[in-house]
Amino acid sequence: MLKQTLADVAQLVEQRLDRLFNEVARGGCDEIFKTRVDARILDQVRDLTLRAGKRLRPALLMHGAGLFEESSMRSETVVDACGALELMHSYFLIHDDIIDDDDTRRGGPAVHAALAAQTGDRRLGENLAVLAGDLAVALHQPLLAGLSVDPARWQRALTLFSS
Repeated sequence: MLKQTLADVAQLVEQRLDRLFNEVARGGCDEIFKTRVDARILDQVRDLTLRAGKRLRPALLMHGAGLFEESSMRSETVVDACGALELMHSYFLIHDDIIDDDDTRRGGPAVHAALAAQTGDRRLGENLAVLAGDLAVALHQPLLAGLSVDPARWQRALTLFSS
């Protein structure tokens, strides 16, 4: 049952994140990005974020929301909050792998290692990975900004994410 629940949560969150990544790739987030996002950096953020994670954080968030209002568990608002949480987590993982000099993550290359292989330059790969982590954290913002909840709840969500 838990395994199926995690798979269901993963599917919902990954579909939402995939839509966001496609929108950014098409240049559909002009209100956020005034220039086109480098495809290599976006592809690495997408790859890491959608790579076989357990999705425990989104599952906990989704079930926590369900404790207060069961019908909201799989709502667009909760799925967006889960996606924002996963992007925040990607940001931490990307920067952590650079700091710890870990070349693998979730069964694949760490973002800095993949970018180093693409560019043929380890330092450039690390520098681009810092930007990839920054992109991941920036991408969580439109998901949070668009949450359809009352202002007090929205303010609390922003406070929790920023802390």
